[in-house]
Amino acid sequence: MNIREKIKTMNEGIRHYRRTFEADKPENRAVQIYDVNGKVIQKSRNLRGILDYSRKNVPDLIVVNKVSGTSGEANVDFHWSNGSYAAVSFASFDVAKSWVKRRALSGARIQIKEAQTEQDDEGDEDEGEELTPEQFQAALADLKDILQDLSDYAEAEEDDSAEALKTALGSINGITNNKEE
Repeated sequence: MNIREKIKTMNEGIRHYRRTFEADKPENRAVQIYDVNGKVIQKSRNLRGILDYSRKNVPDLIVVNKVSGTSGEANVDFHWSNGSYAAVSFASFDVAKSWVKRRALSGARIQIKEAQTEQDDEGDEDEGEELTPEQFQAALADLKDILQDLSDYAEAEEDDSAEALKTALGSINGITNNKEE
């Protein structure tokens, strides 16, 4: 397994953790907008909060992702230039696309991504540009920070996944230590 596959696997684990453990808590069912440090800066009971925030700060990028292996669900990620972000889920990919297009905010780039199949993923390594060592180190540093935050949160909540997150963090530390040698 190469580094990209390891990072992809860890990112999938983080997303699974967030969907499984954090989404079930009543305080996390609301739409939340986070600052660059991951702190909640705005909450609302529905998508209205994103529209209100977007009127003050136009999003740089809105990404609509079809969730693979589901009956058409979609995740929509909002990214603002000040580093803030939000993620919401829709039960329907088509509804998500139309909502984003109908409410297209001036200046926001919109990316719509259909789910990739496993066949599409094959041979991915030859496509695109290779990461520079600096980009790779920056990505690992970001991943370490995310894993550390999730691990701290899981430990504070006495969650069973805290140990798995610490193991993943140890793996990242091992990768960065090997790179430095």
